[in-house]
Amino acid sequence: MISSFTDGNTIFRGLVANISEGGLKITNITARFRPAPQQYATIVTNRDRKFKLNLLPVWFEQCDQRVTVGFEIVAPSPDWHNYIDTMLNRSAQSC
Repeated sequence: MISSFTDGNTIFRGLVANISEGGLKITNITARFRPAPQQYATIVTNRDRKFKLNLLPVWFEQCDQRVTVGFEIVAPSPDWHNYIDTMLNRSAQSC
């Protein structure tokens, strides 16, 4: 999944590498991004699904010119919970 997120002034893009009901990990973000203790807004897309989420950075690491950030999802919507449940059920059935 691709994610574009903003602090209200600048838009950043990254790849969603890990998702859960309460958080997500976004990788491959430009090193210009410096996480601050504030909310960020994002729209996560996957095929025909779009989810608007508010995020708080929990941790980050920089490697060369790219940044990886672990975000907490602030008050995730019921649609997001249902999407995660569906993904977990598909994953469990494929084992």
